Amino acid sequence: CISKSVADDLIHYIEMNDLGKPGLHVGWWHLGSTNPIAVDRSHDSPVYDTIVGPYALMVGTIEPRKNYTLALDAFERLWKNGSELSLVIVGKVGWLVDDLVQRLRTHPQRNIKLLFLEELNDPAIQYLYRQASALLMISKGEGFGLPVVEAARHNVPLICSDIPPFREIAGEHATYVNIDSLDALVCDLSMAVQNLLSGTAQLPSGISL
Repeated sequence: CISKSVADDLIHYIEMNDLGKPGLHVGWWHLGSTNPIAVDRSHDSPVYDTIVGPYALMVGTIEPRKNYTLALDAFERLWKNGSELSLVIVGKVGWLVDDLVQRLRTHPQRNIKLLFLEELNDPAIQYLYRQASALLMISKGEGFGLPVVEAARHNVPLICSDIPPFREIAGEHATYVNIDSLDALVCDLSMAVQNLLSGTAQLPSGISL
């Protein structure tokens, strides 16, 4: 399995459903992250000239469990309240997100406080990690969460939903937010943003990569 959390879930499922053979072993390991790729600005990319000011970065396929809709709802509230933090979303379009993708592509804040990038090469993504004020990962469920490790390599503050795989990977080196409701998330994000902009946010330097 991709994490101990997933392995524990699988073992529980096997036991509850009387599956598997006697002596079955369930193993797990963590993904790693290779050394950061050098940024080569000889390749055209919109990120080099578009990114201005502090931003939270979301990386991953655009799909429901990643909670992009909730994140956008929350940032609209933050912007309405005067927040300076922008939102940058990087990911290929997945499934069951037609309305969200249309909203992202036509949003009045697009290329102002919202940047939606559907196709990027690795050097451009590394550039985004390096420049980010925080990684935002508020998934409903994950097996591992590779962007957490990738962002940690750049010592970028982590803002995560409070789910077992993120606790397993980041431990006490992340800020955990409540995703049970929009109001709860906005409240937690407001405090996290204050810490980010004041330079007092928790850093992930203690994560074992």
